[in-house]
Amino acid sequence: MENKAEDVKMMEQRLACLRLAIDELPPKCKKALLLNKIEGYRYKEIAESMGISVKTVENHISKAFKLLKKR
Repeated sequence: MENKAEDVKMMEQRLACLRLAIDELPPKCKKALLLNKIEGYRYKEIAESMGISVKTVENHISKAFKLLKKR
């Protein structure tokens, strides 16, 4: 039972670190990432809502993942 509690605590710590890292992303990267991964929007929908090209959405999300991996 103790091991499961430790696993839960570790997962909570990882989620807290991830939330902090996401909050520190550049605003457009953060918005594109959250719209895609949390809200489920497609790249085309994100591009239309942000007034940018699909390629720019791809670039923002790619940059967001690179920055998150560094953390």
